[in-house]
Amino acid sequence: MIDALLGIVTGSRRQAGEGESTEDDLTDGRPHTRRKIPVISYAIRGQATLANSWEDPHYFTAAFPTLFPTGVGGHLDQRTVPVSLVAFVEWALNHHSRRRDLPNLIQSSTDHCRFARHNTFMYLFYDRLQLRSSSVAHAMLVKRENWKSTSEDVASLTVDQLDHAARAVAEHRIIDDPTIRRLQRNIVTIGMQVPESFSQKLKMRSEIRGLIVRHGMPAFWMTINPSDLRNPLVLYLAGVEYSEDTLPAATAALRRATATSNPVAVAQFFHHTCKGVFDGLLGSGGSRMGILGQVANHFGVVE
Repeated sequence: MIDALLGIVTGSRRQAGEGESTEDDLTDGRPHTRRKIPVISYAIRGQATLANSWEDPHYFTAAFPTLFPTGVGGHLDQRTVPVSLVAFVEWALNHHSRRRDLPNLIQSSTDHCRFARHNTFMYLFYDRLQLRSSSVAHAMLVKRENWKSTSEDVASLTVDQLDHAARAVAEHRIIDDPTIRRLQRNIVTIGMQVPESFSQKLKMRSEIRGLIVRHGMPAFWMTINPSDLRNPLVLYLAGVEYSEDTLPAATAALRRATATSNPVAVAQFFHHTCKGVFDGLLGSGGSRMGILGQVANHFGVVE
């Protein structure tokens, strides 16, 4: 955040004093070191219109011609019932083109779960979903009454303020500048809607504190680490059927190949395993008593 604000401040100063050198600039000999952030740049010949992922119905179907060979099937196609992007991604990652029997482990299954097995499909959609989450939170922030004061805070920032804040962060101290602290709160508000962000971790910490205040300190701590490379449930969730009479080495190789090529099946295996532990063994949040007694509540975090 400090680097981004510093880029805004120094960029606006260059535009305001373009071609001019002030006395402060000449006498100030402090070399300001900025962290170089890698960026992706594209060279385009001629004119190219950028596709809009919010409104263009062919944005995703044109990006994956092997998954959508006819060019249709996206979430923005004309339908009687509108389909959201989240629902479309959930359907695609759980889609099975066919169920294939592998009694002798010879037949290929390259067309099996083609969306889940694609190298970049789920990562592009995850990036788009994160962008939409942050955009919605940013739109809500802009509509607030104090947005004008936020713009004024950004315009009033100086390089010295940001340098002082950067040193405080590097030394693990609290930033005492009230302007930067207000901007930090706004950024946390935006980031709380973005999955796997640091702001969402802060939100989860607040939820844990709330549970401690209401229910008291947790009675026990446990780590669930299921082995997806050795469990046949991964094969079942991936839609792969095999004979139990096959050689153990071949079965183990099939499980490894399925787990490494189908991350959706591995995620579903982890979800069902954790759900079985919480609901079946612990009986958390229900009227049934589990193996550790009556469990009122639980809080789980995925690393």
